[in-house]
Amino acid sequence: MSAPMTAPCRFVTKRRFESSDAALAGAETIRGAVQARGDRYEQLHPYLCPDAAHWHLSHYPQGTAVCPCCGEEVSAFDVGAGWVVSPHGGQDTACLGAGMQVERIVAS
Repeated sequence: MSAPMTAPCRFVTKRRFESSDAALAGAETIRGAVQARGDRYEQLHPYLCPDAAHWHLSHYPQGTAVCPCCGEEVSAFDVGAGWVVSPHGGQDTACLGAGMQVERIVAS
């Protein structure tokens, strides 16, 4: 069972989706609305929120990478010029590797 959609989330302005499939469907809905306005649609990619069991959409492809600071395999995103480590860490401390550029391991 997934966490409630009301769980705390650092991305308060982003839409939340209950699953990757729901996020993909949301991206298609957004694509239709953007194209109906005559605007250019840019591909949206689903990613699992690091704060709770829900999904968001990003213009950047998501994947995983090994953090150069802690050595853990963590989520990362492609900013076009390389992959960047997402914020991660324990309950009380954040790893200093967040935001560092790395090589991608696997695209999700």
